[in-house]
Amino acid sequence: MQILTQYEREQIAFSLKLKRSTRDIATALGRTDHSVIVRELQRNRLSDGTYDPIRAQKKADLRAKKTNTRKLEEHWRLHDWVEGKLQKGWSPELIAGRLKEDPPRHLNGTTVSHEQIYDFIYHGNGRWEGWFHLLHRKHPKRRQQKGRKPKKTSIPERVSIHDRRTMSIRLQKVANKTAEEHEQALARTFDAVPEELRKTVTFDNGTENVCHTKIRETFHLDTFFCDAYAAWQKGGVENAIGLVRRYLPRTTDLATVSDADIAAIQDRLNDRPRKKLNYQTPNEALGGALNS
Repeated sequence: MQILTQYEREQIAFSLKLKRSTRDIATALGRTDHSVIVRELQRNRLSDGTYDPIRAQKKADLRAKKTNTRKLEEHWRLHDWVEGKLQKGWSPELIAGRLKEDPPRHLNGTTVSHEQIYDFIYHGNGRWEGWFHLLHRKHPKRRQQKGRKPKKTSIPERVSIHDRRTMSIRLQKVANKTAEEHEQALARTFDAVPEELRKTVTFDNGTENVCHTKIRETFHLDTFFCDAYAAWQKGGVENAIGLVRRYLPRTTDLATVSDADIAAIQDRLNDRPRKKLNYQTPNEALGGALNS
């Protein structure tokens, strides 16, 4: 890792005011690799985008005094690889799992656990680099999950998720929350899926899902329901909702979102690894299933 001096940090600040690029700054400082300047700015820019060389040096001095240096602070190739995956929307758990199952050659077998990534984000240099903004929930502090008390439901012929065999998720834009609109959206989805892949569908307990028997009979599917207030049981759906919110925040006017936009988001999510697929992406797993 290349260490910058106080003088070099002052020169970086001066060059930034002159609108010079990171490559030009690196050349002026005699650095052959401009990535050291890029990392310095990523770690030490202030929230308003400015760079203060004095504050940057103080932070560097504090890091130098640490005896328990974190892996992501020691290995910059690993640091940059993990950051790149976070920018693609991967979670720390997916990053750690994929790294273990399919390690990139340039990392020479170096691995990192998801807890080490979270520790770096919330307690290490990731705080200064703003890595929590790359997480889907974007919480500045790590939160713990809390459960809710279950309540009775009254949906006819409801089968518990405990009897479920498989799960599949697709995205569809709906005009409203009525049962009829949801039924039509599901029909469009299943029409586009090969019959041999249409097995089951899992619902929550919203009243918009009362038409599940019609879907079940039309497409010869098994329908399942989660326990009330147990969203974690359909974690794939809840996770997908969180991922979609990265691209479509709650404040989004869906009237401005096209079907092509929805399809692009779906493709992006299906190129994201899944733990239950042994850290393959859904597209990779689907390709394997269709070719088997």
